[in-house]
Amino acid sequence: MDVITKQEAQEQGLIFYFTGKPCKHGHISERLVKGGSCRLCKNLTGEKLRKENREEYNQYCRDKKRETYSPEKRREQYIRNIFKEKFYAAKTRAKEKGLAFTLTIDDVIIPDRCPVFGVEFDYNDRLLTPSLDRIVNEKGYVKGNVQVISLKANRLKNNSTIEELKLIIQYMENHNNE
Repeated sequence: MDVITKQEAQEQGLIFYFTGKPCKHGHISERLVKGGSCRLCKNLTGEKLRKENREEYNQYCRDKKRETYSPEKRREQYIRNIFKEKFYAAKTRAKEKGLAFTLTIDDVIIPDRCPVFGVEFDYNDRLLTPSLDRIVNEKGYVKGNVQVISLKANRLKNNSTIEELKLIIQYMENHNNE
């Protein structure tokens, strides 16, 4: 840790500074610019208060969570960030499956409509939200091998071959006429 004065930290807009000297309790730790208290002393005091008043602290946390969180808020946030969430989920899946992932979020362009069904993407209907589809599954998520289609189309396509999909269509045509 670099030694820095309180004034230098204020000029740089930092929250903490480090003197290298121990506080009155003997801790050699960063200090808060605002007030100058030792960071470790502050953490220990907070921890002690939480332990002494565990039930009150838990209730405070539950109340704060209720104030700031609601399923509606979470849904709004999901809709606002839906594609980022799906992008990073695909990145995680690629890592888990050992697939290549060289895309950036700017490489993926979301059309207004699903190219498979021709319907507009609907962020309130999970099946009609945009979804990353690997054209050739084995290649992974690389530029030129990814398209954006609806989740419904992606699920139908899944790992199917054209021959398998033709057999399903043939089966449906034969059995839906009865």
